[in-house]
Amino acid sequence: MTDGSGLSPVERSYFYDEFGNSLGSWGSISNHYLYTGQEYDGEISSLHNLRARYYDRSIGRFISEDPVWQNTVYFNRFGFFCKDFLSPQDFNPYLYVSNNSVNMIDPTGLKKYYGYWCGDKWMGGKEMYFEDMQPSDFKTLEEFWDDLDRCCMEHDSHIWYCRFMRDQGIFDEEKYRQCENEADRNLSACFNKVDPRSLGLGGKAVRAFGIPFFRLRGRF
Repeated sequence: MTDGSGLSPVERSYFYDEFGNSLGSWGSISNHYLYTGQEYDGEISSLHNLRARYYDRSIGRFISEDPVWQNTVYFNRFGFFCKDFLSPQDFNPYLYVSNNSVNMIDPTGLKKYYGYWCGDKWMGGKEMYFEDMQPSDFKTLEEFWDDLDRCCMEHDSHIWYCRFMRDQGIFDEEKYRQCENEADRNLSACFNKVDPRSLGLGGKAVRAFGIPFFRLRGRF
């Protein structure tokens, strides 16, 4: 943590295990925004306030059910299934980021995100919809951190380009739909090429510049 200017030397540093248990800190500045930058209610409950729910780092779980869980899980006479979950663990509505806190975060208590780009309303490490994104925002967004995140970033930048061209009157609706369909096909093809061994923290060294997003960013 630095001062308000962001230019001073580090005023305080924090160290955590995978689920947010403190491994120590140094510095004299008092701060209530700790693990993943969320508010920590240490004086009363020792819980992290993730807005929609409270997170208990001692057990690596939320203390209440996911309030939107029922909207993602479908029940039928054979049991239940889900459409958006990544693993069977996600059937547990108390889990924090599918027990994968090294690679995922959940800043709202409602939805997990992978890396800086994979997730709904999640672009470059910011909670943002395509419609809210301005050309100047390109300079402030985070890069991808592994091959899977790169696929999501390329898809998001492609979709943004499609909508930008439509809003400028360059694409009609048919051309716009073709552009979005192409982005979705490219995403599927990109996912199929991802080597699982490159994912997560081990993939942070993987960088590839010159892809569409960075070409777009350089124009503004």
